Amino acid sequence: MSQPWGLSGPEFLGLYAPAFAAAAIAAGLLRPVLRRGRTPVPPAALDRDPYTVAAVQEGAGRVVEVAVVAMVDAQVLSVSRDRRIRRTGVPPEGDAVQRAVFSAVPEDGTTTLASLTFRAADTEAVRRVTEAAAKSGLLLDDGQRARIGGLLLIPGAVLLVGVVRLLIGMSAHRPVTFLVLMLIASVVVMFALGSSRPRRTRRGDEFLAASRSSHAAAPPADRGSVTGGGPGSPTAAHAALGVALLGSAALADVELRHALWGAPSVSSSGGGSSCGSSSSSCGGGSSCGGGSSCGGGGGCGG
Repeated sequence: MSQPWGLSGPEFLGLYAPAFAAAAIAAGLLRPVLRRGRTPVPPAALDRDPYTVAAVQEGAGRVVEVAVVAMVDAQVLSVSRDRRIRRTGVPPEGDAVQRAVFSAVPEDGTTTLASLTFRAADTEAVRRVTEAAAKSGLLLDDGQRARIGGLLLIPGAVLLVGVVRLLIGMSAHRPVTFLVLMLIASVVVMFALGSSRPRRTRRGDEFLAASRSSHAAAPPADRGSVTGGGPGSPTAAHAALGVALLGSAALADVELRHALWGAPSVSSSGGGSSCGSSSSSCGGGSSCGGGSSCGGGGGCGG
C-alpha cells in the first residue's frame, strides 16, 4: 500500500492506456450522432442555390466570392489586373446578397477581394444565408458545436487523472518517464480531436454531395467558368454553383482568376486593364483572355 492509490507505475499505466483509448473512441463515435441535425433534408432544388452551397461549403466568405464573381460577370463590378475592384453598374433588385456586397465597395474608389470579403461577410444579407442553412439542418448551430466540443471532456477526464498521478509521482520522487510519454501522446490525441471540429451536419455533407452531382451532370458548356450568359441564365447559374463548390478553381478564365485572387498574371497585356466579364473583356470590351493579344487596336487600356 506504499504505492500511490495502491497501484504501481506499470499497473497504473496498464489501466490508464486502455481507459484513455476507450474514452477517445467513445468521443469519436458520438460525434456523428451529434452531427445528424434536427430538421429534414431540404428540398432537392436547394442544391442549385449557389449562396446556400457556398455557405455550407466554406462559410460567409465563399458567399461573398460567389456574389462578386456573378457581379463581375454581369459587369456590375469590374476588376483590374492589379486586383482592384470598382463599381461599374447596378446590382439586381431581387438579389439581397449582391446588393449587400456591392454596398461594401467604395462608391468612388476601389477595393480588393480580400478586403471586400472581410467587410461584406458580416452584413445582414450574408448572415441570413448562413442562418438559413443552419435552420435547414445543413450547418451545426452554436449549441450543437458546443456539444461536439464537449465530447473532449470524456478523454479529458481520463487525462486529468493521469496528470494528478504524475504530480503525485513527482512529489514522491518516483520514476515517471513512461507516464510523461503517455500523457504527451494523450495530449496529441486530444489536439487532433479538438482541431477537427466540424461545421456541417451529416445532412450538410449529403447536401454538398447532391450539389456536386448537379454541377457535374451539367453539360461542359454550362459548368465551366463564368461566361457572360447573363444574370439568371443556365450557364451563369452553373458557373456560380461551381464557384460556390470550388472557389477560384472553378474559373477556367485564368485572367479573371488571377485578377480576383491575386495569382501571378501570365498575360502579356499591360497592367491596370479592367476585366469586367467572364470573357475577360477589359476596359472597352476587347478580349484579354483565351490567348488573344492585347496589343494593337484591341488593347485593354483606356
